[in-house]
Amino acid sequence: MTDRAVAIGAFANALRARYNAGTTQIFGEVGERFTLDDFVLEPFVNVAHVKLRTDGFSEAGGDAALTSRAGTTENIFATLGVRPATTVSWDGFDATLRGMLGWRHAFGSVTPVADVAFATGPVFTVEGAAIARDSGVVEAGADFAIAHGIAFGATYGGQFSGPQTSHGVRGTVTMTF
Repeated sequence: MTDRAVAIGAFANALRARYNAGTTQIFGEVGERFTLDDFVLEPFVNVAHVKLRTDGFSEAGGDAALTSRAGTTENIFATLGVRPATTVSWDGFDATLRGMLGWRHAFGSVTPVADVAFATGPVFTVEGAAIARDSGVVEAGADFAIAHGIAFGATYGGQFSGPQTSHGVRGTVTMTF
């Protein structure tokens, strides 16, 4: 569902539309682990095909309401990188420190577009914010064994390309039995 407010001088509309969207991703990776004592180094390459399908919609709420047909956007992303990891112990407390450093390339169109129209006007194209064609990707994390078969992890991930950056933090709890 989307809600938009349009206000130009005395003209104002509160607009709303309901529609669905879905993403499909196919992913594959090849890597090789090299171990040297407690240090692991894994060069890798991966490829992901990502497809976003969005239903068409018709907004309600006034003269500024937009309509759009269903659309599909597809991209292929390839990442070339390396993952280092090591295990450390402090007073019987084990932790695995891990990272990732890579380069990611996006194939295809990197600018999302949508063809929309007002109820009484011609179709026009709206462009969204472009994704990076080439970017550096990094990850740093730690997994802590807190009990037999139970681990807690925390990971930072970033993507950097000139003025475009993306940052994320993820936490995990893993139970093995």
